[in-house]
Amino acid sequence: MVPQRNHRVLGNPLWVSNQRDIPGNLSELVHELLSTTPLARWHRSTHQFFVTPSREGSFAVACSGGADSTFALLLSYAILGSNIKVFHMNHALRGSDSDFDEEFVDGMATQLGLEVVSTKCSAELKEDEGSLHRRRVDFFLSAMREHSVKYLIQGHNLDDVAETILWRMARGAGPEGLSAPRPVSVQRNAKCLFLRPFITVSSEYIRENLVKYGIPFVVDKTNASSLYLRNRLRKNTVPSWKADSDRDALRGVARSRDQLEEVNDALEQWADEIEQKFSSKEALELFHLKDLPRAICRKITFRWLKRKGVAPSDKIMDQVLDKVQEGAQLKINLSTGLSLFINEKRMEVLSDEKTSPPMWSIHVLPFAGRIILPGKQILKAECLQASRSKIESICNGKVDHGVEAWIDHRKIPDGNIFIRRREPGDLFQPLGSGGQKKVKDWMIDRKWSQFRKDSTPIIANKDGGILWIPGFAPSERVKLDDSSCRVIRLTYRSAAT
Repeated sequence: MVPQRNHRVLGNPLWVSNQRDIPGNLSELVHELLSTTPLARWHRSTHQFFVTPSREGSFAVACSGGADSTFALLLSYAILGSNIKVFHMNHALRGSDSDFDEEFVDGMATQLGLEVVSTKCSAELKEDEGSLHRRRVDFFLSAMREHSVKYLIQGHNLDDVAETILWRMARGAGPEGLSAPRPVSVQRNAKCLFLRPFITVSSEYIRENLVKYGIPFVVDKTNASSLYLRNRLRKNTVPSWKADSDRDALRGVARSRDQLEEVNDALEQWADEIEQKFSSKEALELFHLKDLPRAICRKITFRWLKRKGVAPSDKIMDQVLDKVQEGAQLKINLSTGLSLFINEKRMEVLSDEKTSPPMWSIHVLPFAGRIILPGKQILKAECLQASRSKIESICNGKVDHGVEAWIDHRKIPDGNIFIRRREPGDLFQPLGSGGQKKVKDWMIDRKWSQFRKDSTPIIANKDGGILWIPGFAPSERVKLDDSSCRVIRLTYRSAAT
């Protein structure tokens, strides 16, 4: 049995010990909660998704058991009924407390007759807040694919908006960054949407209403830690800002966020229309671009570079925009063998075939760690327990082999993985191919440049046998099958310039 815990919320003791502490009339309480926060109080951009005629595709709610996500789950249930699933990720960072949160979410879902889709991370994979966030998003997107869910409802509130604006302003973010979190966020080629209908109400409002109706929720003690910047903003900056303001600061934040989103959407639409006229895969024509407002020039340039696989720093972006508007020439080395070239007519990303490929010796690729190669590529390995549904998803080809590969841990005899350079005579049989042939020939078939051939790392076992080459499926010898359980996830990307 999970030990009893006493969480103090707004000065009221709220006892949550196990599923029996969840009110037996929870399905009735949700309608009382809805009477206090009707659809009209939700963000107007999300209304269309909760109106009966517009329900195309199934829904899920991301629920940690905390106040915000519990509020989101119950109100979503009040509108959608059993037409939702519950997604929960147990990060396993707080031992039995993390397991308790999972039990609590399962208990609420049981009371409401809802299916829970959950996953538990390996305890040894403790990472920073950003990495944990990315892992949650990866889980949500994977679960949405596997369960044919189109809409994921999240419990972000108005205080989250204020924290995000302050957090990103310190980093010099523009309209796109400052308009987050958005009420409707398109994910992965518009195949699914994240909905955040409750960014119109404050954290205090949410907790007061849950307590009012006797609805329990769990409290993550790590939210009180000063280790993370967001926590410090939540504990120190935002309360002081509210107290020092001569008006309702959060109401102003809500209005500013909406207007920043409007500005960014207008820039995106304008950029789409202009890019169709002046851009191509090879180059971005600059003759007309230089006379446009700097904001639209920035948007078009950044989008085009992103499609070329370049993530320019703020400093580089400012350099580029200055030269574009001056009509001057500029060459910037982005990474080894890759440069950005600008003249008065066009912008191009060029590969310097004469540049010697980066050199490195053979390295062991550690689990729960990463290696940054001289060419600024980043390789990472994680050892995970994969669910049957995840294995099936991978086996069905729902993986981008340019940046990711999943292999069977049992098929690496000593458990060690190595990184090395391509060698003459290397043979490789990617998953699903008819047989093995020289790596050189595989790369020629893909029309890889000489620089890419020489600089792409080879992931191998202790005997040198190739397990994966980024850009190809993993080796047939380490493929997942029906009996796979313990898996190795390999990821590859170029470091931001």
